[in-house]
Formats: sequence, structure tokens, C-alpha cells
Amino acid sequence: EIVEHLDSLRSLRVLVIGEAIVDEYVYCDALGKSSKEPVLVMRYVSKEQFAGGSLAVANHIANFSDDVHLLTYLGSDNSHEAFIRSRLRPNVKTTFVTKAGSPTIVKRRFLDRYSSSKLSAVYEFNDEMLAAGEEQQVAATLKDILPQYDVVVASDFGHGLITPAIADQLSEHA
Repeated sequence: EIVEHLDSLRSLRVLVIGEAIVDEYVYCDALGKSSKEPVLVMRYVSKEQFAGGSLAVANHIANFSDDVHLLTYLGSDNSHEAFIRSRLRPNVKTTFVTKAGSPTIVKRRFLDRYSSSKLSAVYEFNDEMLAAGEEQQVAATLKDILPQYDVVVASDFGHGLITPAIADQLSEHA
């Protein structure tokens, strides 16, 4: 019965809107305190990157629906577009808006390899709201495509994509 219900979701047309995030995990071995400074010294071991934020949401939904569309922004600096495209499921269509003067969001976390405890994190992002022209581009895209979708999933990670005007548009028309 559950499988039948999940299979019935295949025909749903789903729009996902939210920030694209590249999650990076850097695994290290703690060497101890530096002899010259009061800081923890770590030895790099390896790193992994994952499609996070709205990218992960779209991929998860694409397991249940054949028609998923992702609307997000990529930064004009360090867009990571090739990586992002390579990590999205084949049934996820994309519309990328370019956020000028910004990188695509990267959340880099440093972890102790033995315990997997987070030691520190460095985020690359520009938390400012979209510029007026970028916001208008998102609004115009939404106006055109919202009627085509049965379900809209808004994944707001608080990094400027879903402005008050975009939230109002989603509330009124999605």
C-alpha cells in the first residue's frame, strides 16, 4: 500500500526553489598545539563534496517524481556549475540565476578523521538579498512556470534568494 502511494507521486510536477549549497567536508588528523602559536594544528587527509541545500532537496524529490525543476542562484564568482550539474539527478531540470559579485555558497567543514567531530568551518557566501534585477528575473521566471507545477517546495536557507517579494509571490500563486 505504501509503495503504491509512493508510485502515485511519480506524475507530480514539482518545483524546488532555494539556495544551492556545496557542502565540503575536509578530514584531518589533529597533531596538537602549534609550538609557535596557541592554535590547533591539523594534517590534511582528504575531502568530499556534496550537493547540498536545494540541490539535495531536488535530488531527494527526484527519487519520487519524474518531473522536478530547480530554481536557484549560482554566484558569478566560483559558480561550481559543472560540479552541481554533475551531481543532479537526470530528471532535475534547472534554471540558474546568476548572483553578481557573489560566489556560489560553499560550506566547508573541517572534521577530525577519527571522531568525525567538527573542528571548525569556513563558509563562502554573500548573504545579501538578490539585487533588484536578479529578483525581477526570479519573479518573472516564477510567473511563467508556477502554473506548470503541482507542488512547490521552498528551501530557504537564509542566504538571500527568497526575498520578501518572492515569498509573497510563492504564497499567492504556488
